[in-house]
Amino acid sequence: IPAAWATLPLLTKAQIRSDGARLRSQNLPSDTRLFTTKTSGSTGVPLELVQTAEFWDNFYATKLRLLTWHSVDLRHKTIEILPPRGAPRADPVRRLPAGESPFNAIFDSGPYLRVSIFTAIEWQLELLVREAPQYLLTQPSNLRLLLRELRRSGRRIPSLRLVRTQAGQLDPDLRTECREVLGVPLVDVYGATEAGYIAFQCPK
Repeated sequence: IPAAWATLPLLTKAQIRSDGARLRSQNLPSDTRLFTTKTSGSTGVPLELVQTAEFWDNFYATKLRLLTWHSVDLRHKTIEILPPRGAPRADPVRRLPAGESPFNAIFDSGPYLRVSIFTAIEWQLELLVREAPQYLLTQPSNLRLLLRELRRSGRRIPSLRLVRTQAGQLDPDLRTECREVLGVPLVDVYGATEAGYIAFQCPK
């Protein structure tokens, strides 16, 4: 069987871009809701994707499992430091009155801040200290810079309970450093815009 996989031709991103319409399923029910999105482009030019409503149902169900497994209390404050979504904004911080949709319509949810990862690390740390979140979501590379700045400045974020990372390779030493500097565990997820969550840590 492994040898058979090697005989399959590779589907390149260039082929998807040039022939994307033909590659889409032609057998979807007529009432299927479709959504268009793009990949991050971290490995080159972004790809345009078409996803079904069922994809998003599965994505949010999987995300809820992640949060439940790691005892995330949605009533508390979360700060997300990631590349901005959509068109560029003048304000690098977007404040949501309650957690991410659709959870904010189902559960009691605390404040949720989306922060541009392209802001200065010193500014990010100042924001974290001032806002005192219980949860932080960012990329491993950005977390490493934050931990370095925390060590340099001697600042602390005593409110923090958990750090989550995504969209980057997590070196094992970063997990140890997070525990040493922030005193909290780190939970990493592996996923892609095309597939949603692919794998994440079991709490045990």
